[in-house]
Amino acid sequence: MHPYSSDYYNRKKVYSNLGFKETIFEDEFEQDIVRGWVISDNAVMNKIEEVYSEALERDESQFIFAVTIQNHQSYSAGTYSKEEQVDILALGIDNVLKEQLVDFSTGIDNSSKALCQLVNYLKKSEGYSAMELVEYDYVYGKRYSEDMFE
Repeated sequence: MHPYSSDYYNRKKVYSNLGFKETIFEDEFEQDIVRGWVISDNAVMNKIEEVYSEALERDESQFIFAVTIQNHQSYSAGTYSKEEQVDILALGIDNVLKEQLVDFSTGIDNSSKALCQLVNYLKKSEGYSAMELVEYDYVYGKRYSEDMFE
């Protein structure tokens, strides 16, 4: 699962060569959930929930490999509305750099919330006990632990 073009880097062929039987690219995501120039991490988490739910209905196990790109560079003002932006304390840097830092920080905040939503969905779903969630060893520089998603 990748929220960008299947043609870019010849992803469709590469994923097939890696052994993935099914692939999902940008045209299969909710197009109204966009951040900047890309499909949002929230849309990716929603798609993971959808795929997982469909697998449960078929009583099938599911391996989902998903890439998110909401926080892909470049970072600039205007990606998020003023209401969405996180507040940061940035002393001694110019306004352009501060706007980039706000953009990056807001994206990380959005992504963290989307990941928490997915983990909470999976915890409540039928079959969770038989499923192992494989996630980063480190999430944004912090050691991964279950209580991060409370």
